Amino acid sequence: MSDKLQEDELLNRYLNRLLDDMPVMEPSGGLTNHIMKRISMTGAGNASLTVQPSSPAPNRRWRNGAIALVATVLFIQSGLIHYVLRIQDGVIQLADYIQQIAR
Repeated sequence: MSDKLQEDELLNRYLNRLLDDMPVMEPSGGLTNHIMKRISMTGAGNASLTVQPSSPAPNRRWRNGAIALVATVLFIQSGLIHYVLRIQDGVIQLADYIQQIAR
């Protein structure tokens, strides 16, 4: 076996040993009752749980909004700079062409 495969195998064994030695956490005593209540609230004919997404915390919304705003500004800025540089190159080429014709 190659060194990479041996390292992967050792890592796999080590992680499995760690997982085997981890203590198993027991759920809280009211978990079963809570689940059964949620199932009974959905109705007898529909035994699926309805999960309502929770709204993110206000500070998280602000942070995500700020990240989106910065990404948008950078995207626009990089696109506009590229466009301006292309125009500038075109103007320089045009000026060189005009100078060659004038000679």
